[in-house]
Amino acid sequence: MRDIGYKIKVSYGETGTGDLLKVENINYFAQQDLEGQKCYLVTGDGGIECIGDREFDYQEVFNVKLFLGEIITALLVQEIGGKFILKIYDCCF
Repeated sequence: MRDIGYKIKVSYGETGTGDLLKVENINYFAQQDLEGQKCYLVTGDGGIECIGDREFDYQEVFNVKLFLGEIITALLVQEIGGKFILKIYDCCF
């Protein structure tokens, strides 16, 4: 069994917002926060607030750019053979 000692770090990126729609935050997470190390487990649980039933019907469309930012970030920070969990909503395009 592999020893995967862990370290938890909360970071909001270069802009202080944690916004993965901003390239400078993605680069910061990959280059500065990890100090050259990679992550075994990466999770993505972002979302853009939807108000009203009509917006909820299209929340996947509203969030697609954020999902892409989460995937790109995961590819940059995840070690080979690691795991990535991405929360999405209904998949009915």
